[in-house]
Amino acid sequence: MAHGETSSRRPDRQVTLSIDGSPVQLNGFVKDVFQEVVVGLVRSLGDEDPAGRIELLVGPEREDN
Repeated sequence: MAHGETSSRRPDRQVTLSIDGSPVQLNGFVKDVFQEVVVGLVRSLGDEDPAGRIELLVGPEREDN
C-alpha cells in the first residue's frame, strides 16, 4: 500500500481504548478511525507494515525525584 492511501478495515485487529484502566465502548466507525490514525502515525515513523501489536499510552508526565 502506498503512502497516503486508505487501507480497508482490518477485522483481524482488536482495537481497545481504556481510560484509567476502564475500557471505553467504541462504535465501529470510531474504532476504524482510531486504528487508521494510530497505524498511520506508526507508518510515518518508518514501519511500513505495523502488523504486530501497537500500544499507545498517554498519561501525565512523571516527576522523577
